[in-house]
Amino acid sequence: MEGLTLKAQQTARRNLLQRIERDIEKIAKAGREPTPWEQHYLWLAIDDLEARRYRKGEDTAMWAEEQHVFDNLVGPKPLPADARKATLGELRARLAEVAQVE
Repeated sequence: MEGLTLKAQQTARRNLLQRIERDIEKIAKAGREPTPWEQHYLWLAIDDLEARRYRKGEDTAMWAEEQHVFDNLVGPKPLPADARKATLGELRARLAEVAQVE
């Protein structure tokens, strides 16, 4: 990430990683599997983490968490036909894999 110090990059990475972890744990504590919306946007947020697109990843994680805001009755945003699908376990495994890289 151009323009950011190493410390700032590390902080941005840590913050995004923790946000995704919190989102996954919130779903787990609710005792359910993620909705198709959550599956898709959490997977994309993990992709952003892996690609070091931390600002974009924060936005993507927010989309996963706030379906009621972004996919509303007034202006619904349907998932793309190629939306990512993943169980809670698959999301956890993918996040753990990406978290180990750095």
